[in-house]
Parts: sequence; structure tokens; C-alpha cells
Amino acid sequence: MDNGEPRDALRRALGWLAHPVSVAGLVLLLVNDHLLKAWQPGWVTGKLSDVAGMLMFPPLLAVVIALVAPRVPGRGLALGALAATGAGFALVKTSAYGAQLASQAWSVVNGPSVVRADLTDLLALPALGLGWWAWRRTGSRPAPGRAVARLVRGAVLVPVALLATAATSAAIPPPETVLLVEDGVDVYLGIDFDGTRSWAVSVDDGLSWTAYEPDPSDPPLPESPRQDCAGQVCYRVVPGALHVESSQDGGLTWRTAWEIRGRQHQALVDEYDGGLLSEPVGSLWSFGLVVRETETGHVVLVANGRDGLLRRDAEGVWTRLGTWSDREWDAPPPLAEVWTPDAAQRTRATAYTIGVVVLFVLMAGLIAATAGRRTVPLPVLVLSGLAAWAAATAGTLAATSTGPAVGAWITVTALGSGALAACALLLLAVKAARARLLPRWRLAVLLLVGGVAAAVAGWTRALVLDDGVVLRDAALDRLAAALLVTVVALIAGGLAVAAVRLNPPRPGSEWRPPAAPGE
Repeated sequence: MDNGEPRDALRRALGWLAHPVSVAGLVLLLVNDHLLKAWQPGWVTGKLSDVAGMLMFPPLLAVVIALVAPRVPGRGLALGALAATGAGFALVKTSAYGAQLASQAWSVVNGPSVVRADLTDLLALPALGLGWWAWRRTGSRPAPGRAVARLVRGAVLVPVALLATAATSAAIPPPETVLLVEDGVDVYLGIDFDGTRSWAVSVDDGLSWTAYEPDPSDPPLPESPRQDCAGQVCYRVVPGALHVESSQDGGLTWRTAWEIRGRQHQALVDEYDGGLLSEPVGSLWSFGLVVRETETGHVVLVANGRDGLLRRDAEGVWTRLGTWSDREWDAPPPLAEVWTPDAAQRTRATAYTIGVVVLFVLMAGLIAATAGRRTVPLPVLVLSGLAAWAAATAGTLAATSTGPAVGAWITVTALGSGALAACALLLLAVKAARARLLPRWRLAVLLLVGGVAAAVAGWTRALVLDDGVVLRDAALDRLAAALLVTVVALIAGGLAVAAVRLNPPRPGSEWRPPAAPGE
């Protein structure tokens, strides 16, 4: 019941679809997907589609549900449509499995389409709040004439919205090198672009290429082999990755011959999918390869999808040639420089992390234990705190550094301030022990808190940095790691202060019930 009288669910859903907010979402979807995306495909137009869908799809879904269940309560209908839209959108954008299901479903009604998981698309979810506001506004009773007009508009908009949803243009796929085959003499390169396949042929083992038009009467070329050999030397592609393995014993054992992975692979994805005018990433993995024997060795050619053609010459040098397009090569973006710490750098970073956190926790606990007890002068406590903070700051910078990019001044500063803080720590510990302010159980608690916090800080820092750092973005990675270590240290310092300030009940001071009269 809405506004004191029963309301038909379909009537309310049609009114919601006819609301100016929903109509604006429908118009934005049509204009963006059929005009703006063709004019300037990229990040901005992709996000506009998501916002338009959040405004238009819930009322359309409500209309469809109301047609099947006309007696469903209006409020539950709206909340269900909004929740289903948000949950489905989140599943698709945060899960590779959800994106795959959406791609398959969309391909049924829209032809071959690709829906990709992208966490940044979740920025469109707050638009659902505007859709809820629009539904609330439809609860007011308009004049009879306006009510009829609103229902008519909603009924007219239903087929338009359905067609707009089904006919939303998929992003134009980028050119992808997906096929490499040979006939014993020449090598043929197949490039897929916007649903069509173009060909190039090489007669000199991939050094030069010319456009090729296959004869319709010729049999179709086979698919690219995933493994090929030159004598006992074999190569194979790893499915789903930019990865080529080689074998020197005819395929009995394998090792990596060429690979783009980890942070470098993610940086390459960002290069292909970054910027307003960029094309979608496409299939960024190795499809197949061919091995060609030469007079001086062998040549390997690999079809790497969106990244184009990869060639290994007879001297063993791998070169990314790019994509063959319009009778010329489009060079691939250069690979980002990635720093990966070695064992010594990992050890030093771990030592800095442990030292920073444990020192900060012990200093916080000892300052809290001695403050206000007249055992240590106030200036000494202040200077001790400053030394601890300086040591923690410099130590955190050293622990989250990118190795070769760090100057020696950070190490010197960390060790110098750490030495001052250690002296202050020793002084406070002696004063606290003489005044019997730090029993063994309190010291054990401080050490326990410091050890656990150091382990947590080291683990979180390793998640950010130990897998490698793209040097051009190193500042962001270091900032994230430093913030994690700092937050853990601050929380642990607070726990240390609380631990030394808690006073256990003294023997004989426990509460007892009052004695009964006469006892």
C-alpha cells in the first residue's frame, strides 16, 4: 500500500521507468554507446555506460518482474530490482567467472561480445541511490491527466529500453595476432580485427612481411600449433599467459624461455587500456608458435594476441614486433622497468620492519609506564618520543624502499635515529626497573605485542613490494607499503600503552558481598 491506497506493481514500475532520472539514463545509454563510444572509445565512455545502466536497468527490471508477479509489493519490487542490479554488476566486475558468464549471455543477444572484470567500474554503483530516489518520487499522486501520461510514457519506453539494452554496441575489438602457420616454405600471419581476419606472409622467416589474400578455392589454413620443434629443441606456449617454454631434450623437460608476468604484465595491461582514446585490452596471451630451422640455428615466431608478433632470432634474441596493420607494423608499448628485490634486499627490508615496529612498541610502552611517575623528567620523555618517531619514520622509509632507487642517506638516517632511540629506550628501561614500574609480565606483554605487530607489518609490506615494483610507479607502491607499516605500528603502540596502564587487582582487594546482619 502506497499513500494509503493499494497500488498496482506494474503501474508503479511504469511510472518509475518514465521518471526523468530513468529517462536520462536511457538517453545517456543510447547516445554514449552508439555515438560517443564510436567517436572516443576509452575509460570515460565506458564509465558513462555503467552509470546509465545503473539508472535505467532497475526500473526496466521492475517492469519485467511486475509483468510476471503483478501483486508484488511496490517497495519490495524496487528494492529487489536495485539489489539484483547492484549484486549482478558487482559479480561481473569483481570476478573473472562472472565476467565470463556475462560475456556468454551478452553474446546470445548482441553477437560476439566481451565483458571484462574491472574494479574501477564499481564507481557507478552510487547511481543506484539516485534510482531509489526516483522511485520514491513516483509514490506521490499526480493529477489524473498527468498520471495517465506517465503510464503511457512508461509503456512506450519499455520496448525502447529493451532494444537499447540488447543493442548496446560492444567495444570495437582491437587487432589481435591470433594465428601463425607455415606450409613448409612460407609463414602466414593471421590478424583478427573487428570480426574480420587479414593475412600477411613472410618468405624470410619473419624478417619481412607482405599482405596476403588467400585464394577462396584453397583449403583453410590450420590453427596455430601450440608446440613446435627443430630437431631436439622444442618450444611451446603456456595457455592463458604471455609465456613461452623451451626444451632441449625433445620435450621431456621444460623451462621458461620468454615471459611477461606479474607487475610487468599488469603495467602492459594498463598501457593498452589507459587513457581516453585507448582501445580495450583484448586477448593478451600467447596463441601459438612456429619454429623455423635456418642455416645458423632456428627462428621462433609467436602469436601474442593484442601484443602482436614475437620473434626469436637465430642468436636467441627475443623481439616484440607489434601488430601488422595496413601493410605496416604498429610497435608495441615498451615494457615497464620492474625492480624485484633479491635475497639480501628482502632480508634488510625485513630487519628494518621488525626493528621499526618492535622499537616503537617498546618505546611507547616505556614512556607510558614512566610518564607522571616522577622517575624520568618530562624533557627526557619528550626527547625519547621524538627519537622513537624519527627512528620509526626513517626505518619505515628504509623498509619500504625500492633497493637501487634509494640513496644512502635513508640508511644513515635510519641507523642514526635508531641508535638514539635505542639509547633512550635503555635509559627508560633502567629507570622503570629501578622504580619497579615494569614487572616481567608487562615486559612480556610488550614483547608479545611488538613481535605480533612486526610479523603483521612484514607480511603486509611483502604483499605490496616483494613481488616486484614498477619503477615508474614506485612512489605509489612505497607510499602504500609505508602507510601499512605505520598503521600497524600505531595500533601496536596503542595496545602497548593500554597494556602498561592496566593495573591488575592487588591480592585481598577483590570485591566481596557485604556481611549479613549479625555475622
